[in-house]
Amino acid sequence: MNYELKIRRHFTQPSCSSTRLLVYSFTCLLFSVLPCFSQNGDTVLVKEKYFGTPMLKVLHDFETKYGMTLKYDSALVANYRF
Repeated sequence: MNYELKIRRHFTQPSCSSTRLLVYSFTCLLFSVLPCFSQNGDTVLVKEKYFGTPMLKVLHDFETKYGMTLKYDSALVANYRF
């Protein structure tokens, strides 16, 4: 019976190497999934609200804060609001 108890104990307690393998696997999985949730280079997420703001200010903010290059005629968009 003592021999049977030792076998059970051996298989139920995780060893140090299996714990390391589990942590390593979880870390690899985490770092492989994180880029999926990052912002794509082709899209920009704007979190500000521009309701009723002049279009010139909105376009200027897009250029300065988000690094977009926009071509527009200031005289044409001066009368518009977002």
